[in-house]
Amino acid sequence: VAVALSHAAILEESMRARDQLMEQNVALDLARREAEMAIRARNDFLAVMNHEMRTPMHAIVALSSLLLETELTPEQRLMVETILKSSNLLATLINDVLDLSRLEDGSLELEIATFNLHSVFRE
Repeated sequence: VAVALSHAAILEESMRARDQLMEQNVALDLARREAEMAIRARNDFLAVMNHEMRTPMHAIVALSSLLLETELTPEQRLMVETILKSSNLLATLINDVLDLSRLEDGSLELEIATFNLHSVFRE
């Protein structure tokens, strides 16, 4: 009788552990699906940001550069140069965010380019 009770207790504990494992698996599966949905939402947002922010930013940079080629007062020139510098910094930030996203999803391709190291540190 004691052996049968011991086996019953072991069986009951085993069934509780199995049920708990099944519950954890369901919770983990739900968390995985939610994480995948969040990643898709983030990627969709970044795709929109890519188009909706970069396109106007390129226009600001291009038009500011063209404006600098016209006759301006020193004060106007300083303002346009500030617009150009700020828009270039913002464009760089937007590109960095997109690069980070590509790095995370494995689609980032590195570009080999020569550059002036001293100018990088001056910036």
